Amino acid sequence: MRPGDSKPRCYNCDHPYIGDKCQYRCENGVENATTFECMCESCYSGASCDAMCNNQGSCENSTGTCNCGFAGYRGEFCERKECPGWGVSCTNHGTCNPGTGKCACNTGWIGTGCQTAKCENDCSSQGTCLPLEPPNTPRCNCTGNYFGLDCGKLCGRGTLIKPDLADLSTWYCTCDSCFTGELCDVECSGSWKLQ
Repeated sequence: MRPGDSKPRCYNCDHPYIGDKCQYRCENGVENATTFECMCESCYSGASCDAMCNNQGSCENSTGTCNCGFAGYRGEFCERKECPGWGVSCTNHGTCNPGTGKCACNTGWIGTGCQTAKCENDCSSQGTCLPLEPPNTPRCNCTGNYFGLDCGKLCGRGTLIKPDLADLSTWYCTCDSCFTGELCDVECSGSWKLQ
């Protein structure tokens, strides 16, 4: 024992062993000559620096940080279990219940980690669902002459006008000659006659 030590310990452990009884291997780090502890490399933790990202993630070599993935582990070394999600619990598209480890997804999001955008009526198969970031809910991006919040309307014989590209409720149809109606699908209405 050295003076001031409260308990006996080994001081000349063979490399790479450390600890008061030389019981640990300093796997991914270097021994601190003062504290006789293993000082871990980036992404490694534990007395022997043998746990990369707590065995729950992967090390991003470019930044030397843990990528904890989707399963719900969080923290510098993926040491805390929360709710699943990309980057943060519930992918920032819902609320995590720490007691159950389950997400309550915001409107427009589904999946165990609220990771999938779900648009109204699946955009009627006439568009794609845009996964907008909070606080916005996902919205449809309609194709062709389709419009409406769920791309369920077709501007048949007219031109689709889009005053605000981000607000589908502002889109409307202006009809060609001899056609009327919201969808420009009524021919020769009233006194109109085709020539």
